[in-house]
Amino acid sequence: MAALLALTTAGCAFDHRKQIAYNLLYRPDGMEYNAVFSAALNARFPPGSPVTDLEKFTSAVGGECHTNPPGPEVCEFQTRGSFCRVRLITIHVTARTGNIEAIRLHVGGLGC
Repeated sequence: MAALLALTTAGCAFDHRKQIAYNLLYRPDGMEYNAVFSAALNARFPPGSPVTDLEKFTSAVGGECHTNPPGPEVCEFQTRGSFCRVRLITIHVTARTGNIEAIRLHVGGLGC
């Protein structure tokens, strides 16, 4: 512990947040841990959260949300892609008066 403290106070810095987040969400083969993604999104946007918070998050990661009445709002963002292939996270939102009641996650891919 003292060595760690000495390194951080001596000007050496590190930041492993991205690697930690990636390794929590993705398997070694690069595919998503669906249950972990779902748990993370449900923890980040629990029932009662404003739908606008999820919409802002989705926009910040390059995705978009839309509503297909009478169905629920759907938010989608791409996690990776290449020529004619894309991995897609789809979030189905059940809401009432602008607040989330439940979210359901689907992880999949599209190709041509």
